[in-house]
Amino acid sequence: AFSLTASEQFTIRAVIKNDNFGGADATGGGTVQLSNLNSSFTIDPGTPAIQNFTIDAAVDSAIVSWNITAPSGNVSTVATLRLTQIPIDENTQTTASVNTTTETVDINMVPTQLELSLIDEVKLDEGSYAAGQQNLAVFGLAFRNPNPAEIIRVDEIQIRVTEGATNVPDVQNLVSRMEMVSWEFYQTNPSGNASPPDQLISVAISDPESNPVLLTFDPPLQIPAGESDSLVVRIDLSGAQLNRNFSLAISNVRARGASSNPAEVLDGVGTPIINSNLTTSGGITILSDDPEVAFRNYPNPFGKDSNNGSGLTFFSFVMESGSEATISIYTLTGQLVYRQTESGLDSGGRLYNRTLFWNGKNDAGQTVVNGVYIAILEENGRQYTTKVAFVK
Repeated sequence: AFSLTASEQFTIRAVIKNDNFGGADATGGGTVQLSNLNSSFTIDPGTPAIQNFTIDAAVDSAIVSWNITAPSGNVSTVATLRLTQIPIDENTQTTASVNTTTETVDINMVPTQLELSLIDEVKLDEGSYAAGQQNLAVFGLAFRNPNPAEIIRVDEIQIRVTEGATNVPDVQNLVSRMEMVSWEFYQTNPSGNASPPDQLISVAISDPESNPVLLTFDPPLQIPAGESDSLVVRIDLSGAQLNRNFSLAISNVRARGASSNPAEVLDGVGTPIINSNLTTSGGITILSDDPEVAFRNYPNPFGKDSNNGSGLTFFSFVMESGSEATISIYTLTGQLVYRQTESGLDSGGRLYNRTLFWNGKNDAGQTVVNGVYIAILEENGRQYTTKVAFVK
């Protein structure tokens, strides 16, 4: 039996052999016919369906063969090999006895497949990001071509932007640009500006109908048989509208095999990409890039009974310059309750939303009383203030 990919070449062989069990040998000429092969399979030009062979005591076996090319479509067939002319018995000079005159050959086409999984270290966490933030990595895509002999060409990746469970938003007000960069570039420049050849695709988004966003490879991305390739999808956030939450998902991938036959693209657990729920980003909330407006906390109020089961509140803030930020919590009478400092931060308008937090305890580890507290952010000589409500 054969299991073939599209346009794969293979050979059907018939072996005719004397059994050598002490009886008379078959001798002379004979013929074998290949039949019932689906017409979409192509036998090498000049090779007849019926082939001749000769066998005798000196040459006790013969082989006839057909070189065949499988079709590009998903077609299976059962071919028949038939001994249509049988050599003679060397003693009786009559038709020789044979074990069988007919054999069948199962030929099954397996789909051309491409596997796509997300790279964990690139996965975007759910959170808030500054309006206008550029080169925000959303997906790390790992492609693998499991086919033993067939190259895969990826033509297009479709990424859909969704607001809420089913709503398809005005994408241009959320994302202004989308690009694809090489894995090698991303590893050394995760948020740096890319240009060809490191930048494979860049699409400016200005049309509300541009959803899904089509990332088209020109020329196609080629993944040789048995090999892998990794890419990163990055976006620029629009500054048009704030406080909106959306996510991105890979809705389809158009790929093809060596003969332009469509390839089936599967996620990491074998589900077709178009039905997968494993290729969706975390929720993205766009906040103002104005440091004073962006500085706030969530949840607020917070406490052990808040929606945040950890009893933490997180502060979002924009780093304009410098690399260190400090959050200080005070009572309304000005008594310091808690202070946290983080260093080694990126500046240039980068928004953080999980770096600074408060657990509702003072510096001695004691839970504070219910009430409203003042939070002050300090970064590079600037201060911003917000109010925090704590409820046990």
